[in-house]
Amino acid sequence: VLWNMSDLGRPVVVSAPGKVILHGEHAVVYGKAALASSLDLRCYLLILPKQNGAITLDLPDFQLHREWQVSEVIDCLQLNEGDQLPLLQQLAGVDSGVESPPTQSLALLAFLYLLVHIYGDKLKHLLGLSVTVVSTLPASAGLGSSAAYSVCLAAGLQQCTLGSCGKIGSRKLGKRGSPDISNASLGSVSKSSSEVDKKHTSPEAVSRLPELIIKKLAEAGYSIPTASNSGDGGWSRQELEVINKWGFEAEKLIHGTPSGIDNSISTFGGAIHFQSGNITPLENMPSIRILLINTKVPRSTKKMVAGVRERNEKYPEVMGPILNSIESITLRARRHLRELGSCSGKQQDGAREELYSILQELFTMNQHLLNAIGVGHPALDRVCDIASQFGLSAKLTGGGGGGCAIALMPPDFSGSKLAAAKAAFSEAEFDCWETVIGSRGVSQHCL
Repeated sequence: VLWNMSDLGRPVVVSAPGKVILHGEHAVVYGKAALASSLDLRCYLLILPKQNGAITLDLPDFQLHREWQVSEVIDCLQLNEGDQLPLLQQLAGVDSGVESPPTQSLALLAFLYLLVHIYGDKLKHLLGLSVTVVSTLPASAGLGSSAAYSVCLAAGLQQCTLGSCGKIGSRKLGKRGSPDISNASLGSVSKSSSEVDKKHTSPEAVSRLPELIIKKLAEAGYSIPTASNSGDGGWSRQELEVINKWGFEAEKLIHGTPSGIDNSISTFGGAIHFQSGNITPLENMPSIRILLINTKVPRSTKKMVAGVRERNEKYPEVMGPILNSIESITLRARRHLRELGSCSGKQQDGAREELYSILQELFTMNQHLLNAIGVGHPALDRVCDIASQFGLSAKLTGGGGGGCAIALMPPDFSGSKLAAAKAAFSEAEFDCWETVIGSRGVSQHCL
């Protein structure tokens, strides 16, 4: 019996990062290259064993709590694949007649779908479980929050099946179709097994677990994970592949036709180059400190994409060179990020400083080009102005027209400058986070 009270086992705690587009927004729609990176604002998931015959899902970021009896979910196992989804939609409160159901109900559906398909017949022996998901990612900001949620669910539920990740995945995947991302995934973790395991086990980050996760662990009588008692168990490459594909299945339920980029970054971390549907991991992607600034201006990626298309049709001889220039910036940035990732030791401080300067200039140029194609906004201009006051370069990330911007911080950016910059953004009524790009992917936090 899974999590029998006589052999309770340990709670499962996992986290997964968000993502940012570094270069290539909008140009990618026209077959140009783009770069995306993991963002170390993370989604955290806690699964606790229960013995009450109930399955609960808490999403405090949405003020949402739902509970189902295990027996209700088991009923899905009696149905064939085609008939399961309508029942799961009913349990999640998704109205199949509505074109765009609420995000909250789609999040419930993604959870139930993965629960049924990952557990399979083992659901018949489940005594109960409690799932809590907390995110430090702002929702609906183009930062991959739904992908981080989906990957956390996939990883956490796989972990609950006591290590049978690859076996369960190979038995269940393929019926609904999966993205052709196997080559990208293999490349992004083409290291030794021990290196992969180490990368996806997170002793240095456990102290950053959200307070609610720590509180629930303490209330359940478990010790809080710390660096000193974190385990060394990680996921194999094959298991990460399966987590990624299940994350994509959940993303399809939430978004309909996702690209597979967000869940790949959330699973494997680092950065990727993508173009015309092909995803290639960026080798030697360094971890770089950034400021993420949310203008809090509502954005519509669909509207921005339509505006660029209209401008491209009206001024093709002007837009063509601009889009080509954006791609040239993307390719230059890719090269210099690789070079930066290869820099090590004091003797290369000069080279590192020069590379940061180039990357800053590329940010500035790209932002001007994005303004030229019509996806800027006065609030984003204000972000760039404030950043420049502190020697930083900023650019929008994602669809533009508002939303978020990112600013690179060089290694010698002082604490006093950082505090002053954050205060300036706050005074302008922007939200601001200090975080890291190029960070690890989905990670276990071991007790």
